Amino acid sequence: TYYAEGDKAKAKAHLDKYIELRPKGYNSYDSMAEYYMNEGDMENALTYYNQALMHYPAAMNAVNKIKEIEEKMSAGE
Repeated sequence: TYYAEGDKAKAKAHLDKYIELRPKGYNSYDSMAEYYMNEGDMENALTYYNQALMHYPAAMNAVNKIKEIEEKMSAGE
């Protein structure tokens, strides 16, 4: 992937396009949330995991990640 190769700008651009093409899909938002988590941007990660949940409420990965982020944010990390 572009992210693994260190091309974060290209990775982000592809994720933006993925969301544009699949605005009602769970995975596009989950992938963007993961991108932001890897970048240490917990606020945006939380936003995108919540959007992923709106499209697929049974997504336990998103539920668990939201809990993890909220715990980190409340601990001041």
